Amino acid sequence: MDISNLPLIVAIPNILELSEEEYALARRNGLGASDASVYLNLQSQWKTVQDLIIEKCTPYITDEERAIGEKEVVRKGRDLEPLILQKAEKELGMPIEKPTAMYRHKEYEFMTINFDGVMHTPEGLIPVECKFVSRNGDKYYDRTKPEGIPEYYRAQLHQQMIGLNAPYGYLAALFDKGWIFHLFKIQRDEKLINQIIVEGYKTWELIKARRKGITGFTNR
Repeated sequence: MDISNLPLIVAIPNILELSEEEYALARRNGLGASDASVYLNLQSQWKTVQDLIIEKCTPYITDEERAIGEKEVVRKGRDLEPLILQKAEKELGMPIEKPTAMYRHKEYEFMTINFDGVMHTPEGLIPVECKFVSRNGDKYYDRTKPEGIPEYYRAQLHQQMIGLNAPYGYLAALFDKGWIFHLFKIQRDEKLINQIIVEGYKTWELIKARRKGITGFTNR
């Protein structure tokens, strides 16, 4: 992906060359798009800001993290990502690139971004986020609405929009119930963008302060 006109730098050229543990540790060096919902307090029933801070300040992979990575729905999501991107390509009628790098925002030092997919359009680069929706997760979606996705995934997609300067993004969802594929087009919300920048910066400053003196970390 050509990032010459984007506010991004390459943090890791190819995350596919990393083991799962190496990748998880690399994610300690910033707040990724999937972290946005946590530091915005949109997932407090599952993970709090304090949980996120402790995780980012732990220089090793915990048993809890390993257990999450081994969950069936998480494994299915990884395995089905190529199929979901293929279905999105077919429905949108445009090729979708799969970047393998991890990026960091030039201006917002805390912000790291991986992309499931990026679509080249006349309006610029558009992020495509893939989700496999379990039967339990189905209730958080409303396919009758253009933006009928959970708020925590809106936040994730918006952090990707920041990196690409994108006016909108797509969430491509494959539902386990009925094996239904659905595309949600999410319009850029400047209020949410501002919240991500402000709260992300605050959270990263707390993380940096806590990490001082902990072996294995370098503060940016």
